[in-house]
Amino acid sequence: MLDPQKGIAGISVGNEKIFLTQLKRRAGKLEIDKSINVGLAAGIIQNGYILDMENFANTLKKLFVDNNIKARQVFVSIADVDVIMRLIEIPSMPKTKMKEALKVEVDKVMLSAEEAIIDYYPLNKGQVFLVAIKKDIVTKLLSAMEKAGLNLIGVDIVPLAAWRALSQGNADLSSNKAIMLILAGNEKADIIVIKQGTPLYSRNIEMADVSELTKEINITTTYWEEQFPDTPLEKTIVLTDTLNNKDLLFKSIQELGAIEQVRPLGIATGDFSLLQTASIGLAVRGSNENFTFDINLLPLEKFKRMEFEKKFLTWFGLISVILLVFFIMSFIFSLIINSYEKKLIPIKQQLVISQDLISQTEKVRTKRSDILSILNQKKDFIVQAKLIPWPEILMDIRDYIPNQVQLTGITSEKDNTLILKGESFSQDAVYKYVNLLEFSNYFYDPKLAVMQSEEEGDRLIFKFNITCQLMIEDKREE
Repeated sequence: MLDPQKGIAGISVGNEKIFLTQLKRRAGKLEIDKSINVGLAAGIIQNGYILDMENFANTLKKLFVDNNIKARQVFVSIADVDVIMRLIEIPSMPKTKMKEALKVEVDKVMLSAEEAIIDYYPLNKGQVFLVAIKKDIVTKLLSAMEKAGLNLIGVDIVPLAAWRALSQGNADLSSNKAIMLILAGNEKADIIVIKQGTPLYSRNIEMADVSELTKEINITTTYWEEQFPDTPLEKTIVLTDTLNNKDLLFKSIQELGAIEQVRPLGIATGDFSLLQTASIGLAVRGSNENFTFDINLLPLEKFKRMEFEKKFLTWFGLISVILLVFFIMSFIFSLIINSYEKKLIPIKQQLVISQDLISQTEKVRTKRSDILSILNQKKDFIVQAKLIPWPEILMDIRDYIPNQVQLTGITSEKDNTLILKGESFSQDAVYKYVNLLEFSNYFYDPKLAVMQSEEEGDRLIFKFNITCQLMIEDKREE
C-alpha cells in the first residue's frame, strides 16, 4: 500500500468546487483511497484565475486537515482556462529548436508566447500534441499552493488528466475504432477523437448553452465521417460538471451513437463528473504510472528549483549512505580490533615478562663485563708482577737514595717506564741520585726529566721527575 504521508494527491480546481483524490496500492493495483470535494465561495476563482488568494489557500488547508490528508506533494489542473491544445504538423528537430517553433504556433492564438508556458509530446512522425497555458494563471496557482503549505510538482490540463483517469477504468481507449471524448465545463468544452490511445483530432470551443455544444458535436462528427470513412466513431464518452440541460445534451449525443458510463479505477463518477475524473487522473500520474501523453506546465523556475532539490537529495542520500557504510565499517573494525586486543593481552603479558628477563640479562651481562674487566686487570697485574720483581726494584730504589733526597711518588707506565718523583734541598744530591741509579740491575737509562726550584721559607727546594726503563725478566737474563 502507498504510504499516505509520502503519496501525491491529485487536485482538480473549478470555479465552484475543488476535487481531491488520493490513491493506495493493494496487491500491486491502484485503488481509490479518498475522493472528496469542497465548495468554493463565489468570486474566489473565475475562468481559472485565482482572485482571492487568502480564501483559496485557507480552503485547501481545511480540505487537507478535515480529511486527514498527509500528502504534501500535489498535481493540479484548473478548469475553464484559456488553453491551447492542438495537433500540429511539424518536422522532427532538436528540443531547443522545437520549443522555438512551437512559440510561433502559440503566437498565432495568444497575445505573446513569452507570456505562456508551453509543453508538448510527440505523436506520429511529424506530429506533436501542443499544450500551452497563460503563465500568470500558473504563477498564481503556484503561490496559492505554497501559501497552503503544499508542494506543487505538476500542472496539467483537465482534458489530459481526465483522459489519463479513463485509461485506468472500464473505457478501452486503445481500441482500433475511434472514440469521441466530450469534456464540457461551464463555458468551455474540448472535443477529442482518440484511436489506439492517440489523439487524432482535437478542438476547444466556447459555448453559451447545450444547443451550441450539440451543434459543434454534429460538425465534428460530420467532419470525421468525411475525412475518415474507414474509421467510424464507435462510442462517445461525456464528462461534464456544471453544464445546464445535461439531459438535453445526452439525448442529442445518443442520437449520434452510444454514450458510455465510465468508471475510472472502478468508481462511478457522480453525474459524469469531469473534475472528479481529472483529480483521479492527476493522482494516477503521481503514482509513477507511465503515460505517453504526460505534460507539465510548471514555470521553468520551479522546474529548476525541483531539479536542484532532487540533486541535493540525491547527493545527500549518497553522502548519508557513504557515512552509514563508513560508520558500520568503523564499528566492525573496532569490534575486530577489540577482539585482537583481547587476544593480544596474554602476548603483551608475556612481552612484559620477556622485557624483565631481557633487562635482567642485560644487567647480568654488564656485571659479567665488569668482572671480566677486573679479572683482566688482575691478570695483567699478575703477569706484570711475574715479569717485574717489584720488591727488589723498590729495595734498590731505596738503597740508592741520598740522605738529602726524598721520594714523593713512584709510577709505572705501560711501556715499562718507571717515573720517580721527589724533592731535595740540594740540586747536587738529585744529580747524584740519577748517577747512582745507573748501578741498579732492575732498571736502566735513568734520566732527569724535570727539575724545578721553589722557595720554601728562606731556602730553595728542588722538585724532580726521574725516568728510567724497567728491565723485564727476559732482559735481565740476557
